[in-house]
Amino acid sequence: GANAEVMKMLIEVGQDAPGERIDAFVKGQFARKEKISGFGHRKVLIVTDRVIAGMGLPAALTGALSAGGTAFAVFDAVTADAPIPLIEKGIAFYRKQGCDAVVAFGGGSPMDAAKAIALAVANNKHPRQLAGYFKGLRAPVPIYAVPTTAGTGSEVTVAAVVSDPKTHRKLVIADTRLVPQMAALDPSLMTGLPPQVTAATGMDALTHAVEAFIGSGTYAVQIEIGRDDVQQVLATFLNDPRVRAFRDQLEPVT
Repeated sequence: GANAEVMKMLIEVGQDAPGERIDAFVKGQFARKEKISGFGHRKVLIVTDRVIAGMGLPAALTGALSAGGTAFAVFDAVTADAPIPLIEKGIAFYRKQGCDAVVAFGGGSPMDAAKAIALAVANNKHPRQLAGYFKGLRAPVPIYAVPTTAGTGSEVTVAAVVSDPKTHRKLVIADTRLVPQMAALDPSLMTGLPPQVTAATGMDALTHAVEAFIGSGTYAVQIEIGRDDVQQVLATFLNDPRVRAFRDQLEPVT
């Protein structure tokens, strides 16, 4: 249908969208001072959730920002599915703090909330007015992403998915300019997550990988990558010592 064609166009255009589309991976040191100082912003809004903030995971980032002379404010009220009322609070907080960039720190919900905030403040529009394709005239304020889970992939996508409690529906905000200008990937951030979160995001990653080669609108390269990803996810799972121990317990029974 028409929507499928638009999404294909978004994927193709997104590959050549402006911005620094890089994966900055420095093991255990994604937030080096020299990297953060290059942002050149007056004040950065860090969008995350209370679980991530409570675990102290953003400490390396905030420390590097301080060391580099960049002020920051933390908005840690994001909950599952990025509900619009919380995004409204994030927009107000961004303006009150006088920020000029956004760093999404966390899983899919903080990243989607950060994207929605960035586009809304740049266009002075309510998030509901941005639902759909290219509803913002202006580009979002600069967005940077630090994913802490493996399943979402929102750090490299052209969309933000938010929820509307009034209608009990999810809304998709799609714009190639929503792809973060930089994504810092550090697997050490995932090691301290609760087991339930790790398991859920692992299944999320596996689901996306399977979708890549069973979907009706996929490309050959997606199928190849999807199969490889499935193998990697399963290999990681099956090689986990806890899984091996569980299999050893089951073997006599079977």
